[in-house]
Amino acid sequence: MAETSLTGVTRSNDPGNAAAPAITQDMVWIPRGTFRMGSDRHYPEEAPAHRVTVDGFWIEHRPVLALIKAHQRAFFHEIRCSPHPKVLH
Repeated sequence: MAETSLTGVTRSNDPGNAAAPAITQDMVWIPRGTFRMGSDRHYPEEAPAHRVTVDGFWIEHRPVLALIKAHQRAFFHEIRCSPHPKVLH
């Protein structure tokens, strides 16, 4: 297996770093690590399997859909409006 290094931008709460999003209490740190990416046994576009190393990064601990729904609820609460029942389900 070949080894690939994927390096990322260090994210922080530094206001001088415009490219870095703010880190919130809802985020968790994923440390730097190496994993096997791809497959030699399934879809051809996944081959060849190879080792990839990624830098540590911050990520939301909740699924994206849960975040979207939370933002929708806050928006509708703020404008004092009730959404259609199917919007938040």
